[in-house]
Order: sequence, then structure tokens, then C-alpha cells
Amino acid sequence: MPQDAFTLKYVAEELNQILSGGKVNKITEPKSDEIIISIYKGTVYKLLISANASTARTVITNGESENPIVPFNFCMLLRKHLTGATLEKIEQLEFERIIKFTFINKNDFFEEEEKVLIAEIMGKYSNIMLLFNGKILGSIKTASLEEMSVRPILTGLEYKMPPKQEKISPCEKERIFEFINKFSGGDLVSYIFNGIMGISKETATEIVVRFFNKKDIQNIPDTEEFSQFLIDFLLNTKVNPCIIKALEKNLDFFVLDYKSISGERVFFDNIYKAQDLYYLEKENKKQITEKKNKLLSGINAYRKKLKKRLQIIEDKERNSSDMEINRIKGELLLSNSYKIKGTEEFVVLDNYYDGSQIKIALDKSLSVSKNSQNYFKKYNKQKRTLASILPQKEEILLELNYLDSVEDELNLALNKEDLTHVESELLISGIIRGQNQPKNKKKKEINYRLYEVNGVKIKVGKNNVSNEELTSSAKPKDLWIHTKNYPSAHVIIENEGRPVSEEIIKIGAEICAYYSKGRYGDKIEVDFTLKKHVKKPPKSKLGFFIYQTNETLVVNPSNHEEFIKSN
Repeated sequence: MPQDAFTLKYVAEELNQILSGGKVNKITEPKSDEIIISIYKGTVYKLLISANASTARTVITNGESENPIVPFNFCMLLRKHLTGATLEKIEQLEFERIIKFTFINKNDFFEEEEKVLIAEIMGKYSNIMLLFNGKILGSIKTASLEEMSVRPILTGLEYKMPPKQEKISPCEKERIFEFINKFSGGDLVSYIFNGIMGISKETATEIVVRFFNKKDIQNIPDTEEFSQFLIDFLLNTKVNPCIIKALEKNLDFFVLDYKSISGERVFFDNIYKAQDLYYLEKENKKQITEKKNKLLSGINAYRKKLKKRLQIIEDKERNSSDMEINRIKGELLLSNSYKIKGTEEFVVLDNYYDGSQIKIALDKSLSVSKNSQNYFKKYNKQKRTLASILPQKEEILLELNYLDSVEDELNLALNKEDLTHVESELLISGIIRGQNQPKNKKKKEINYRLYEVNGVKIKVGKNNVSNEELTSSAKPKDLWIHTKNYPSAHVIIENEGRPVSEEIIKIGAEICAYYSKGRYGDKIEVDFTLKKHVKKPPKSKLGFFIYQTNETLVVNPSNHEEFIKSN
């Protein structure tokens, strides 16, 4: 759910309890719409305030962020006014999606001054502003012309609250009673959501479900009792922070257990812990998606170049498709020169290769011998062209297959580390460009997934680089596994020269099928053989090997999480 004023009320109360009285010792701005204030109060807390349109929030975070080399202007402004200040109080303003941070600091004359940081958590209109004596010293975002016409946000101007909606505050008890009493039937959830300020549709639904034990309510038997319940829920609820999950996805964090939303619950002892985990995972997924799309764009751009080259080669190949016909025409003209007068535009001769007749065009200005030589020249040119382009075509087709395998790796990547390895491979292969790799870099350990079944280690490559290193470093009597018809991870079963049971081979094959392009299918053919039968062709791409004397299993893909040692 969005961070409505109801949620922010309890977020602000918790932050105030934890952070008030603490001192500011560091301020950073890792992103242009996000600041982190380190506050010392017995221990150091990192207070993150974000004005991002999709992840605006105020939270104590455990996340790590890289800071720009040159600080943003707003960060410098905050450092000037807030470094060393005491965070006196954190509060919500007027049941709005606005949190006020009051700091006390000393000026150049050692006089105490009050500075206020305002965090407006309002989706795309979110902003962070520093105030002194009610006037704006600066903001993390500049307002658009549309916003400026409604509420100017400029340095030196007096801070004004956003325009109020025509809704009733939960603090206005009499108006709430009057409002609920006017309900004449229909959708009660929408009626509450549209009439009472500071609540999302999910919160309105939760209020109705908690009171009536169902969502669809047409009338209210006791409006006074329901009105009091609504006010108590919004202003005096007992928090029970949680994240609700459904279909392996975090729906959102909640300040209490929302009975109206189904899914698995994970409870926390603080709101900020639930909030921080939710947003860190959300941002992590967003970064992974953005990184995947960026790398995929690089792969597609390279693929487009290869296909363009392939198209040119195939056009030349088609132009050379009559090569043998030209050679035959040249031979037939020579062998039948005594029959040809030399004045014809074409002749029809018997083709002694297949017994058919063939029509041959002639240049009347040239002798029969010259016409024959022209056909031989054309044949030889086509022959040379084919000799040069066919290896190029084969190389491009191998490149395209390699790109498919890297794209499969990209789709199978689960975290930033996996993506970093794919990116490194693309840089090494020259598919994308990046900063030059540092020289004399220490060789990293082979990166792979590790399984262990009954004391037997099963190693699974994560990408073509680790596939290459894993297979190259395996011992001759280790078992090597790869899917038959799909690009896949290389799987090594370390048997130390001992026989491997059929059960372990089957598990290795199922893992191999899972980390392949066919992972969403069933009955995948998987080959296995001893590593000594696996060879690396000269000048072949990363992760490309050939093998022989193999056996084949038909399996269903499985991750076998129960045997994972490291991922």
C-alpha cells in the first residue's frame, strides 16, 4: 500500500522515540532525491529520507550506498546547517503525509537556533526542504511550473503546507460522527476513502473488515459505535509491524497485521525494520531489472550488427548460387565451339552432366573462346567469394549462438553478483564497452554454485566465464554434465576417481536442466561423460566445449535447494 498518513503517523512516533536527543555527525546524499543523516544516540543510526516518486519514505536503514565524488548542493546545505545539531523532535504535521524533523544547533555566535527539515511523502510530489524561521533555505527538488503556480517553493519564501483536500481529519471527532451518520448506502470503503483524509484504499478496507468482518457493507446499524472505532483505529491503534507476501512477492510493509489482505506474514519488532527490508528488496529488484535491461540492450545491439553482417554474407552467397552452372556453361562452350557461328545471342547445348539441354547467353562482339573465358572468370570469382564468406558466416553463427547463451545467463541471474559476472563476460568478449580492466589484477576464485549430496560435491557454473574455468579446472575422472539441446550451466561432479551412484548423477542432471534454457519444460535430455572426454576447440568462445562417448538421461529440471551449500 502507499505510505498514507495513517502509516506515517506511527512511523514518525517510532522514529521520535528512537532518535530524539541524538546528534547529527554525518550527512550524505547518495542519490539526487535521497539523503542519509547519521545520528548518534548511544549507537549510530542512519536516517534515510527519500523523495523518490516510487519509494519515498523516512526510515532507519541498514543499507549501504555509494556516495558521489562531488556532493550535491542540497547535501552541502544540510551539512552547513545541521552537522553537530541535536535532533529534538520528529512529528507528523496535521495528519498529512508530511514529517517534520526539528533540529537545534548553534550559530557562529554560539546561539541556539532551530532548523526544521520537512519530508513530504507524496509520490511524484515528494520533496525534502530545510527551513529556518519558517522560510525555505533549500529543497532537494525544484518545483515544476505547475506546482509553482499553486505553491511556490523557492529559497527565501515562507513554507506553506500543500493545498488541503476537502476531507475530514480523524482528529475532528464531531465531523467524523456527522460524516458517518450521512452514509446512505453503497460502497462504504469508497465512502470512507473519499471522505476521510490521510488513508489509503487498503486502510479504508481494513477499517471496514475489522469492524464488520466483511468488505461489502451497504448500511451501518450503529453509526456512533463505528465512528468511534474508526477514530480509535486511526489515532490509537496498537502497532504490529509486518511484511505480507503473496506468490513469492512482498506486497508491502504494514504497521499492523491487515486482516483484509491475504498472504504470508513476516512480523518485526519495529516498523522501521519491516519498512527498510521491504524497500531495500524493492530497490534491489529495481536495480537488478535496470541492470538486466541495460546488458540486454547491449546484447541486442551487438546481435543486430551480427545479423546485418550475416545478411550481407547471405546475399553474396545467393549471388554465387549459380557458380557451378557458370562453370558448366564455360566447358560446354569450349567443347561445342565448332558448332557455334559466333553471331548468335544465345545457343542451346546438350548438358553431358545430366543429359538435359541448357540455354547459354552469348556476347556477339566476342569470340566463343572469350565468352567461355568470361563464364570461367565469373565462376572463379564466385568460388573465391564463397571461400572467403563461408568461414565468416560460420563465425557469425557461432557468435549468435554465444549471444543466446549469454542472454540465457542473464535471464537466470538472481542477484547483483550474478549480473556483475555476466557484465564482466560481455566486457571480456567485446560485446559491450566499459572502463579498461586494471592490469595485473589478482585472479579471483572460480565463481560457482555448490551442492553436496551424501558427501559428494556438485559444482554448477553461473555463466560462460565460470563454466570455462570450472570445466578447465576439473579433473579427468570428474563427471561432466550438460544439457543436450539447450545452452546450460556446466555441472561437475567431483568423484575423486570413485564410481558415482545413479541417484547423484540424476540429481546433477536435474540441476543442470534447471540452470538451462529448458528450465520451464520437462523431460529434458542431459548428457554426461568423464571430463577427460571434453575438449576445448582452438579459438572457440568462452564456455564452448565439445565432447564424445557420452551417455544421456531424460530428467525434469529441479533446483534441489535441500542440497545447496552456497549460491
